Amino acid sequence: KKKVAVDAVFFERLCKILKVCVPSLFSKEMLLVLTQGGLLVTRSLLTDLIAEQEGACGSALINQQPRTFMVHMMRFSLVAIPASVVNSGLKMFQKFIEVRFRERLGVYLHGKYLENRCYYQASTQVDLPNIDQRLTEDVENFAVAISELYNHTLKPFLDVVLFTRSLSQVMGYKTQATLYGYFFLVALTLKAISPPLSLMHAQESGLSGNLRGAHHRLVSKTEEIAYNDPPAAMTEQLLLNKHLRSLLKYSSLTSFQKFLQQIADQYLVKYGASTVALSVYALGTLVWAKEGGDGTQTQ
Repeated sequence: KKKVAVDAVFFERLCKILKVCVPSLFSKEMLLVLTQGGLLVTRSLLTDLIAEQEGACGSALINQQPRTFMVHMMRFSLVAIPASVVNSGLKMFQKFIEVRFRERLGVYLHGKYLENRCYYQASTQVDLPNIDQRLTEDVENFAVAISELYNHTLKPFLDVVLFTRSLSQVMGYKTQATLYGYFFLVALTLKAISPPLSLMHAQESGLSGNLRGAHHRLVSKTEEIAYNDPPAAMTEQLLLNKHLRSLLKYSSLTSFQKFLQQIADQYLVKYGASTVALSVYALGTLVWAKEGGDGTQTQ
């Protein structure tokens, strides 16, 4: 079986599908995408501002400045209002994009499926299993995934750009360059040890479709099975249980592999990055303190 990979063929097919989802630059779908992009930029700016106010509140508490603390606390409370609206708006527009993409794809596929008796050829002459699942559940899953992908790619990019500017004032660019180098190595490591999640998801979806197809066959051939019952019913029961156990067994294997992958992800990305950041920051502080101490002794 051909391996599923994110390559030139994948992007070519994705572009063709996206042209169906977003037919023109002046379509309603493009307006939704641009609006969500504006909300993502706004949320990143608000997140940076909220982090700044939280830091100012902590600094005021340490320095025992109650008036300054109350001022920054009030600013934090005011900024939280538009932040709440923007976060809720992002979820709403993500759902709008999902619905519009699903409608575009569904209408397009229905037209192709019912054109020139393609439905008859697909059912009798072409080995294309689980057509109903491909036209319904797979379209829905794609619409959900593509609407989340936009949010999960643009938002981190904006955060990197904005937070790099903010953190450079505290940590300096050398420390951040060290962290970015660490994240690059972690990305290569995770890519090497991670299981083929896309292929696993496709296989699990196929097993689910086989189970649904077995139930559909039981419904469509009820009279024939009932006429040959009891042996026919026992055969159908064995077939249904076989598909069910295959699906559940593969789902358990997939969950375990994801569990192992998430352990490495959590440790390397979350805790490993904190360790590297603290080490680099502490090293710079110790070097600065040592140089300052030497200067004092020289004087």
